[in-house]
Amino acid sequence: MQNHIKLYIAYNSKYFSMTGMSVGVKSRILDTIRKKPMSLSALSRLLNVRRDFISGYLEAMRHEGEVELVSVGRSKVYSPKQNKIAR
Repeated sequence: MQNHIKLYIAYNSKYFSMTGMSVGVKSRILDTIRKKPMSLSALSRLLNVRRDFISGYLEAMRHEGEVELVSVGRSKVYSPKQNKIAR
């Protein structure tokens, strides 16, 4: 059974619903940050996807434990979550 995430993105005081996650955008985000961790703005520019939509995807992926957020100075950088080895 596949889990679906329902996201609501606020844009110009309107809410847009995104049910599930587009495999294309999600895989493009993961492929990109595996090569080099990036900020939200850098991902948005590189993937040519609106910043508010990238933000929604990243927040859902962070909630699911797929990406992690690290503060670097004033920036917030996203990278794939590293699996921890149980001892």
